[in-house]
Amino acid sequence: MSAESDLYILQLVTTYQKCSLCTFAHKEPLMLVLRMNLLFLESFYGGSHRDFADGIKKFWSGNVDLLTLPARFWKWRVRGAAFEFIQRISKSKLSSYDALFVTSLIGLADLKSYWGSECPPVFLYMHECQLNYPLPKGEILDAHFVMNDFSNLFHADKILFNSETHKNSCFDKLTEYIKKMPDFIPKNFIKQLSEKSEVIYPGCHFNRFEDFREWPATEPTIVWNHRWEFDKKPEES
Repeated sequence: MSAESDLYILQLVTTYQKCSLCTFAHKEPLMLVLRMNLLFLESFYGGSHRDFADGIKKFWSGNVDLLTLPARFWKWRVRGAAFEFIQRISKSKLSSYDALFVTSLIGLADLKSYWGSECPPVFLYMHECQLNYPLPKGEILDAHFVMNDFSNLFHADKILFNSETHKNSCFDKLTEYIKKMPDFIPKNFIKQLSEKSEVIYPGCHFNRFEDFREWPATEPTIVWNHRWEFDKKPEES
């Protein structure tokens, strides 16, 4: 790997070594897993979603075919993006991919139900979860989007979160939220979802031999590469 890619991909490699993704990917050795051919579907190609997708495509050792939709109308993307991707990708092309990589603003059940047995194993990367995403003033939580998250988690073969805090918060709040259902609560599924989940932190685009050269060795450096919106009070920083 180049010096530029080292810091971006290091966390991915380390996490693969520690988790069960190798088993998920047909029990192949680590470097074969990192060379998998991926079909990456990003329904909201903007901001942190775009940066993460571009980073995977640039630094992944195997081939990555990235299909995207513009970063607008996120609620419509959740319900409609799958149908657009179904129109763009024929079933005959799916056999050339080792895995499908999707993020959270999509209807994964729609993809898998249409593609059936032709659908490759699915990585679901949870950039955000509706239950722990801060609501802007005046908005209320929509149960339909919460249940879409639950459906995506259920249908994914492997779930990836961008932090341990995000993963724990998602499952803790989902456990509480489904108690709102009047009957037939699928509480046994929550543990199963957690068991197939791992954490892969977003990468950072640094050249360690250039960007860090002048930094004082005696002072700690903190890099925040996660979402930075109103709830983080950026105006006060």
